[in-house]
Amino acid sequence: MQITQREIERWLSRGSRVLNEIETLKAAREEAEGFATRMTTSIGERVSGGAPVGEKLLIEVAEYRGEIDAQITSLYAILREISGIIYAVNESVLRQLLINRYIRLMTWENVAVTMNYSYYHVFDRLKPKAHKAVGELLEWEKDVIKCYSAR
Repeated sequence: MQITQREIERWLSRGSRVLNEIETLKAAREEAEGFATRMTTSIGERVSGGAPVGEKLLIEVAEYRGEIDAQITSLYAILREISGIIYAVNESVLRQLLINRYIRLMTWENVAVTMNYSYYHVFDRLKPKAHKAVGELLEWEKDVIKCYSAR
């Protein structure tokens, strides 16, 4: 069964959602780091020789930051997967269109301006060709996975 244009669009569009999630996680990590810094200062001011409750809290914050970093790493793996497929598209114009839209997160209008094409040409002619190229690569990848998993 062939991948539909809608599925290809959804697959490629994951990148913008992933980038938003990465930014959210980075903000959460910064908040945790700020909290840990404030806690370290508070503990140092109030208790000399260390406070078990404070130390436990700092360990919890460090573990939380580690979990955030692991999640960010897994999200970057998704971005690498998307960009790997885009970079594998043979035709330069289609690859440039895909990079502008799904990696640089430009609107279709800005993609057209950047590439010096009309919006119509980009949206109605190049976009379907680019999605078809991505679909063929995804189909090929899926067939390779099936082949190796059958062994």
